[in-house]
Amino acid sequence: MNDRKQKGDTMMLRSLAEGIILQSVEDLWNNEHHKESIGFFQGEDFRICAEIAGMSLLEQVKLLTMLYGVIGSPKAGLPAGGHMPEAADRRQSGTVRDLTVSFH
Repeated sequence: MNDRKQKGDTMMLRSLAEGIILQSVEDLWNNEHHKESIGFFQGEDFRICAEIAGMSLLEQVKLLTMLYGVIGSPKAGLPAGGHMPEAADRRQSGTVRDLTVSFH
């Protein structure tokens, strides 16, 4: 029975982490929380939540790339000019472990 409780707790944590990520995506379009949301995706908080949610590194990079595309787009009605420092260098070297996305 202890294993069942532990699995239930794990699923609750996973659902919570997924909810935090989804809320942060939604907050990108909220003027009050936009900067805070960008900080979430730039920092360790996103990586921690993504790991708890069971996202692979590839899934994390895909999500950050998609968000970069939306936020960097003038059509989004948000500040344009986001950039991905050293992304090309990391792609060429084959390492994405330390990939960070900057939104400005």
